[in-house]
Amino acid sequence: MNRTSERPGASAAFLTLLFFSGFASLAYEVLWTRQLLSTFGATVYASGTVLTSFMAGLALGSWLSGRFADRIRMHPLRIYAWIELAIGLYALLLPLLLQGITAIHVGAYREFGQSFYAFSLLRFALAFLILLLPALLMGATLPVVTRHGVPRLAEIGRKLGRLYAVNTIGAALGTFLTGYVLIEALGIRASTYLAVAINVLVFAGAMMLARKTESPAPAEEPAAALEGAPSAAKPEARQPKSPAAEKRKRARPEKKQRARKSAPVPAPIMEGETERWLVLLVIGISGCCALAYEVLWARILVYVLGNFVHSFSLMLTAFLAGIALGSYLLGRFVDRLARPARTLALFQIAIGLVAVLLLPIFGVILGLRDGFLESMAFQGSIEDYRDPWWTFTAWKLGVTFLLMFVPTLMMGASFPLANRLYIRRRDELARGVGATYASNTLGAILGSFSASFLLIPWLGLRDATLAMALVNLAGAGLLLARREGRWRSGRLAIAGAGITLVGVLGTLAVPANIFHPIFASVEKGKRLVYVDETVSGTVTIHETPGGFRVIDINGLNVAGTKFGFLCTQKLQAHFPLLMHPDPEAVMQIGFGTGGTCFSVSTHPEVERIDCVEINPGVLEAAPYFFENNRGILDDPKVTVTIEDARNYVLTTDRRYDVILSDSIHPRFAGNGLLYTEDYFQICAGALSEDGIFSTWLPTAFLGDEEFRMIVRSMQSVWPHVLVWYMNNTIEGYTITMASKEPFAIDWDRLAERMARPALAEDLAAVHVENAYDFVDFIILSGERVASYLDEGPLNTEDRPLIEFRAPRNMNRRITEFRNLERILEYRGFPNGIVASWGADSTLAAERRATLERYYQATGLILLSHQFHLFGNTRKEASLLMQANKINPDDQDSKYLANRLRALIEGKRVDW
Repeated sequence: MNRTSERPGASAAFLTLLFFSGFASLAYEVLWTRQLLSTFGATVYASGTVLTSFMAGLALGSWLSGRFADRIRMHPLRIYAWIELAIGLYALLLPLLLQGITAIHVGAYREFGQSFYAFSLLRFALAFLILLLPALLMGATLPVVTRHGVPRLAEIGRKLGRLYAVNTIGAALGTFLTGYVLIEALGIRASTYLAVAINVLVFAGAMMLARKTESPAPAEEPAAALEGAPSAAKPEARQPKSPAAEKRKRARPEKKQRARKSAPVPAPIMEGETERWLVLLVIGISGCCALAYEVLWARILVYVLGNFVHSFSLMLTAFLAGIALGSYLLGRFVDRLARPARTLALFQIAIGLVAVLLLPIFGVILGLRDGFLESMAFQGSIEDYRDPWWTFTAWKLGVTFLLMFVPTLMMGASFPLANRLYIRRRDELARGVGATYASNTLGAILGSFSASFLLIPWLGLRDATLAMALVNLAGAGLLLARREGRWRSGRLAIAGAGITLVGVLGTLAVPANIFHPIFASVEKGKRLVYVDETVSGTVTIHETPGGFRVIDINGLNVAGTKFGFLCTQKLQAHFPLLMHPDPEAVMQIGFGTGGTCFSVSTHPEVERIDCVEINPGVLEAAPYFFENNRGILDDPKVTVTIEDARNYVLTTDRRYDVILSDSIHPRFAGNGLLYTEDYFQICAGALSEDGIFSTWLPTAFLGDEEFRMIVRSMQSVWPHVLVWYMNNTIEGYTITMASKEPFAIDWDRLAERMARPALAEDLAAVHVENAYDFVDFIILSGERVASYLDEGPLNTEDRPLIEFRAPRNMNRRITEFRNLERILEYRGFPNGIVASWGADSTLAAERRATLERYYQATGLILLSHQFHLFGNTRKEASLLMQANKINPDDQDSKYLANRLRALIEGKRVDW
């Protein structure tokens, strides 16, 4: 029995279901991508593999659904309901499947890891296998719901545009809330359960709605409808309208009623098969360019938005919101267009031209960003300071949306336009939507892949953008040149000339180094001396007037040669290696300038150094621009692997005496995974029984709770933790070490090892000349570590709090001050660390007394750091003078006092 209380496609309830369906789908994409990258690694190749697998499933699902949806007699809403339920059930099973995939991945890496192509192919197969079914189901929904939501072919543009827009805006909100709120607040597991609950509710809602709506339309519409004319056939039965409905009808303005009656009903446009294939090609080109632009814009916008876990969610939200708005607004007019093919072509031309025009605007946006941040600069007391994170987030979202507004609006409008052109009959509606969506998605796969792995490394960001703009124009040219069933050679020639002209003018008008000022801006006061736009990121090298250099990846500082950087690079090698009795095998994560790797090599006990670096561009640049590595890549003891650190530690079957985890700051996207309890557990499995794990851990841009959370997560894996602080420089860095065995220093043995010529020379470069200088760096040890940490949450892969909370700490000085202030409350003499002061009791007592003097003076130096942060030079100088009087043997107070004097005298200080 048919029910006709609601008109198909007109229900607000139906649109609500589509909204939440889109929300859940993009939430899953964000959640599953994080989980798979935890297994496969955070390299650009692994990310590309996951994205390609997911989108391939969407394309296949859309195509298959389109092939069969029109033939199935079941109500389309019931089909849709069962699909949503199946997606939710699969999401519940995914964690179990991931365990099996991880086991296969580890075994495969050990077997094929040395063969890049074989392992990449296998990794793609695993990702495709686990994502195929859910992505296929997600892709199948659009053709199915179109059968219900588009009751008449004459309304395809307006109705499909609205369905697509509502689903996409739900996807945008799902992306934003998952990336900004849900993972932090609930964790990945609980966020998955929330998405599953949404699927179940959509299932129930679709089932209920199916009972209230009409049965599916017949397989064939009347001939008059197929030709585009209004059908003269009357319904067999018409439900009487309610008095309220009649009253509303009478209340309508006459003008609107006349407009509705006179609205033209479009006739089929692309009757020939060549024309229809051309539409599929153009919508595929549109998808290709759209995803290529997204990749290209993301690479440059990272300098504006910051390389945070939130940034991609923010950009994708703005991107999807523009597409949704375009689909909705312009979809309302699609059915009335007399020449929709020409309109689609004009949209492609406009997208390409706007993409080129945006190139110089990125630099302007960066300047606006800097001005906005300056307007919110820190003022007032430390206690009253609050980071303007959400204000800045709103600014970034608004700017990103405005930046992408025009091109994404036209991208969104292209989809209903393409369907208007491609679909000829009501009985092939689902098939047509499935074909156009599949073509668009396949194009998106090609665009994402080509931009990431081919265009950027081959052409660079500028030329890659110009190339994609020409592809947009080529698609438009093909549409314009095909008229009345044949190709127009004159129009083809004009299109070719226009494309050539745009390419030439774009190349001449847009400088080849247009992005160099943006690359240079991240290192204020330094000259840009090297740029390499690699697959894995933009590698830049900057030089100070004093001749010191730093290396950055996507605007993030990796390492450098000024004194503060040298201290960290060298001591993060020497601290753990000198604490280990016999370090033969060492794993170092992150090559940087190569300085740490060289310092490791100065220890004669070391027989093997395995260095893991995620970006090959770093290895290409470092030997030529940084002399502090002393040609370490030629050392036969050194083996370098290009891989994600977590993935390498997970898959290696080697055991190491020392693991040096020298990642970039944990607040940046992907790096937070190297500061989780899960990662520490994996590293513990790769250590020998008396092995030492050591990680670089900054105090800057980490809140007190976030800093302690990372150390607390380490102590949950290893019972013994030791924290060293860089007291010989103004940089706010620590080296945090952990081990299963208690840390113990034999004073005579330590002094003997430090006296070896190569090691002594390397230590002297950072003012470490004896065992007192060395032990004096210990700031937290023994029971004081546990007291300092207190109870609190851990940073885990399920709930990666550091990646989500740390970016909100926007003030370097505030965070360094607060962290150091709390650490100093628990600082104490390392009584339990020195196991032996020496066999001679008199000498032992003298050594202890000398170290106590060092500790007393260093306490004043650390206090001076706090006054340095806020420019209180008088108090800083006073404390340094007191420290020098207490311990004139220590070079640190002298170095820092000389540096402060140069600052007071107005001299440039970049050392």
